[in-house]
Amino acid sequence: MSIDPGLTQRLARLIHDEQAGLKAFIALLQREEALLVEGQIDALTALAEEKTKLYRSLQRLSDDRTVMFARLGAKVSKDNIRIVLADSPDALAAWDVVVTLAADAKERNRINGQLITERLQNNQQALSHSIQPHVKMDAINRLQRGKKQQIENGSGAEDNGDSSHCSSPYTFTNKDY
Repeated sequence: MSIDPGLTQRLARLIHDEQAGLKAFIALLQREEALLVEGQIDALTALAEEKTKLYRSLQRLSDDRTVMFARLGAKVSKDNIRIVLADSPDALAAWDVVVTLAADAKERNRINGQLITERLQNNQQALSHSIQPHVKMDAINRLQRGKKQQIENGSGAEDNGDSSHCSSPYTFTNKDY
């Protein structure tokens, strides 16, 4: 692959832009983690929009690099990037930083994903536990209303569990259980 000096400069600019974008993305991931740990879920919505914009910007930079190499008939690879940047030690050092930052961003995003999953599981469990007593209470109240109605009507019919005919409000509260 013959190296055009203009290619080296364009790639170096692209890598510096990517480095800045990754630093901003990591800072955002750190804010996201702090919000998750603090339980400030509402603040995550605005952050998600910003995260998406930054991600798309980083993806465009990556796509630009792919196009740059495709025009040469080459694939983007660490080796090819090192060949193009061989005469530009500053850009080569910036590339090494980009690789490190990308790995850091990937790990932070993985951790935040785990935090989100754990929070969702905790919320589902809490919701499940808060609903179960109400369902039990509802069933007991329907049975009692049905029996009360049988006694009042003097029907003496056996309880078949059908409480659709009952329309009185709940007679029990949470503190009864």
